[in-house]
Amino acid sequence: MPYDVLPWKKLIKVERTLDAEGVFYNLVNWEEVIPNVPDITGWNVYVSHNLNDWTKLTPTPITVAFYRHRITLQKGYLYYKVTYISSSRGEEPLGDVQAVSELDEDIDGFDGRLKWITLEQLRRLNILLAQKGEPCYLLIRKRYGQTCPHCHDNWAGVSTQEDCPICFGTGFEGGYDVFEGRFHLAAGDERIAETEMGWNITMTPRGWITDYPIIREGCILVRKGDFQRYWLQSISRQVQQSKLLLQIFNMALIEETHPIYRFALP
Repeated sequence: MPYDVLPWKKLIKVERTLDAEGVFYNLVNWEEVIPNVPDITGWNVYVSHNLNDWTKLTPTPITVAFYRHRITLQKGYLYYKVTYISSSRGEEPLGDVQAVSELDEDIDGFDGRLKWITLEQLRRLNILLAQKGEPCYLLIRKRYGQTCPHCHDNWAGVSTQEDCPICFGTGFEGGYDVFEGRFHLAAGDERIAETEMGWNITMTPRGWITDYPIIREGCILVRKGDFQRYWLQSISRQVQQSKLLLQIFNMALIEETHPIYRFALP
């Protein structure tokens, strides 16, 4: 069976980014992709300087929909390809994949100067996180991978057991991809409501990170200090010059009886 030519490849983006130490990266992002292949188990990312010779960046397929590639500033552009791995088809042929590049991130002219200003703002935000942020684990809910042999419903395409010890209710083995980083956390909004027992005051913790890793609904934040776990909710993004600067979210504490507390951390 021939592979489909997938129009969603055009949704893959490459953005230049900068960390607190002034190190440049290209952030390859296909979070908005909706593939027409139902059994994707992972992704590979390739890079090229000339569109002819391709080097695979991912030693093993990844199950998140973004990849950060450390780069050095040089003449010319880098090109990227992202291939899927399917349990029924294997890896998508590299020759069938549309290349994406840094061409959209051209940094010449007036618009280029504005983008450099945005990169400097991003660097300063990352410095603030490095100084004031709290070390945490981020658990990103799997949307791709090997389906759970214990509870996955192949017909419905979902897990049938929230407390599954293999997939933790995600339907995919392992359940979550783990990232470590610093997050800026705050008490958030205070709400006062009248109940049958009197007035009740509740606090909604809030937080933010910069552009990496990319968060979405269903992610879980684990504070390293007390290992409490929180759902990330109401995620909003601040974009400047088409570049992601901030990801802002509310936090909802997860009860300690929830199965996610059995998820093993590094």
